[in-house]
Amino acid sequence: MGFSFKEIRKKLRPYAKQKLWNKVFCIGAHKTGTTSLNILMYMLGFDCARQHEIEISTTEQVQRGNYRELFNQVALYDFFQDTPFALGSTYIALDAYFPNSKFIFTYRNPEEWFNSLIKYNQKILNKKVLDKSAIENFGYLREDYILKYTEYNFISEVDEKNNLEVNYNWNLLFNKDHYIKCYKQRRDEIIKYFQRRPNDLLIVDITKEKDTRKITNFLELPEFINLTFPRYNSTDNNNDSREIKILDPKLKEILTTKGLFE
Repeated sequence: MGFSFKEIRKKLRPYAKQKLWNKVFCIGAHKTGTTSLNILMYMLGFDCARQHEIEISTTEQVQRGNYRELFNQVALYDFFQDTPFALGSTYIALDAYFPNSKFIFTYRNPEEWFNSLIKYNQKILNKKVLDKSAIENFGYLREDYILKYTEYNFISEVDEKNNLEVNYNWNLLFNKDHYIKCYKQRRDEIIKYFQRRPNDLLIVDITKEKDTRKITNFLELPEFINLTFPRYNSTDNNNDSREIKILDPKLKEILTTKGLFE
């Protein structure tokens, strides 16, 4: 017997509403399974933020050090992923403003991550060669959004010879060594930041997880809530696996039992 995401969510939502923590933020980079995690959090009954809405309304404000709108949006939901949570040190501001929150760092092998990033960008940009011209006119969210996003996060350099001004080095665009260096640097910063708070940070490679036990334990959900991990691969749609198997007899019983008002 199969169950839809909505059916599972309806049954598990009462357990999600009993959470003892504040918010949960996925702070892993893009192409580390963040969308699959979002699907799981929805199934588990949590209120997941409208990612595109938050991204367009807060990203450039956060780059300017203004977190007011981001905090206003975060107050409305339980779970968050992708931009601006996946970049920089936004997690530090969120940690300060929303105490007693949990952070999930989705991580995968740097080589695998970079290869997935390249394939994804080639797909959405419909370009084999990923250069400046490929992103200049790409109208995601806003005409110049990807251009400014790339300048700020990936190709900005401090010029020591010119009054420490920031310049944009387009030779770094999708440069493998540079991107992996940035990826590892942020990884280390996150791990060091939470080094004395093991209960607040979960590091997980979703590509290697067969079930949801590691996530549900971290979220302090009942032990019987365990199922196969939902897969969503936006790079290769043929790799999706959205059929969910229930792995605990008690959970299966809960999902098949009619409630009083059903």
